[in-house]
Amino acid sequence: SSTTDGNTTKNKKNNASNNNSGGGGGVLDVVSLMRDYTQFQTEICTLEYDLSVLEKPSKLALAAILNSMEGLDTVSLPPKQRRDIVSRLEQVSGYTQDEVKHVATRLATVLVEALDDEDNNNNNEEEEEEDYDNDYYHYNHH
Repeated sequence: SSTTDGNTTKNKKNNASNNNSGGGGGVLDVVSLMRDYTQFQTEICTLEYDLSVLEKPSKLALAAILNSMEGLDTVSLPPKQRRDIVSRLEQVSGYTQDEVKHVATRLATVLVEALDDEDNNNNNEEEEEEDYDNDYYHYNHH
């Protein structure tokens, strides 16, 4: 699926807000949410030269996972589990959380910008449709 597809962006945003609102939807829900959110971030980063070319894919992956975990409340991902996961990820990836912090921050910024752009595009499309409807009405009724 493409990240430039408006429906994909909107679905990922809606999934994040829907799945994170109730606390305790189950381990599979948390894993699914983290996977989707991580995948979405790694897709978004391909749009940015400084992320897609200048950073190692393994750093991007770790940064996306860490950002996904940040988005979860302490009921969905309790602090001890969070620390255990981060510790294991650091062992497996060879990077510390501090070493990828700048990548995670940049990735989060790109994600917010992409979601804001999508919201703005949707609002502009709705305004254009309304303008067209008004023009059509005035043309046909005068």
